[in-house]
Amino acid sequence: MTSKSDRRGRKPRRERQPDHALPLETLFFAQSSGRSGSRHSFDNPDNPRARQLCRQVQRRLDLALAELDDPVLQGLWISSVVQEPGGRALLVEVVVPDLAAVARTYARLEAARGHLRCEVAAAINRKRTPHLQFVVVPQAAMGLDADAEEDEP
Repeated sequence: MTSKSDRRGRKPRRERQPDHALPLETLFFAQSSGRSGSRHSFDNPDNPRARQLCRQVQRRLDLALAELDDPVLQGLWISSVVQEPGGRALLVEVVVPDLAAVARTYARLEAARGHLRCEVAAAINRKRTPHLQFVVVPQAAMGLDADAEEDEP
């Protein structure tokens, strides 16, 4: 019995060479196939769409942290959101006022990760919601003083 494609008069698909048949230079140094060369690749940090996504997520997480009833998470602010290579995760840098609260804050953020990811999903218009990975940084390590923030207009 012939296959459906043969009955339509089409040529069978050309099979791809197995990876072991390609030269090593092609395997390790060539651009991967797909959309990697397109201008809309999310792996590129200079991509405007990736920057827009990070800004949207940062705004929504700031609001979501302020809305939580947890007193540990009340005084926090998001200093940056960066998309990791591959676009499946976002690295969220959270600033805490003092060094003693870093471990406790990280534990609370991990506990609230599912809720925060739902908030992000509601704010962005994407097929898949990126995973959130938190980095907690004390304010002193950022080089910021509490008095300096109040002096700026």
